Amino acid sequence: MVAVPVAWAAPRGDLETARFLGTWLELKRGNGALERLYDRWVLGRDAAPQRRRWSVLHDLLGFQDASAAGGSAVGQPLGGGE
Repeated sequence: MVAVPVAWAAPRGDLETARFLGTWLELKRGNGALERLYDRWVLGRDAAPQRRRWSVLHDLLGFQDASAAGGSAVGQPLGGGE
């Protein structure tokens, strides 16, 4: 079970809202929803790898990323920029 501090902003003395939120939290803890959310959004589990988005610089003009160009051609077109 994940132990994460939780706080809500609510009007002072609003016991109905406090009870509602407390009940909701207990239900979500009980069915594993909080643990799944924590695993996904905090620990990064179950995250799908992102594809690189289409880019005018990369796909149309031929610029390469530093990692793809061996780190030396940052911002240089594929032809070397001459």
